[in-house]
Amino acid sequence: MLYPDKSFFRKLLEATAMFALAAWLVKTGICMIESVWGWIILLCVIAGIAVVGIRLYKHYKDQQF
Repeated sequence: MLYPDKSFFRKLLEATAMFALAAWLVKTGICMIESVWGWIILLCVIAGIAVVGIRLYKHYKDQQF
């Protein structure tokens, strides 16, 4: 089933509404990330230390037959 072409004004209105929604979602996401920024950094540091520790453990375990 073919739909009739939309007018330029209708397309412009829909694009503007989608852009406004996308901008609001990005703003909301940034605000949410800012509220937990410290915890995210702490989690990344702990994960990094754990990865380094596991790799060092495996390295020394493989060195001792």
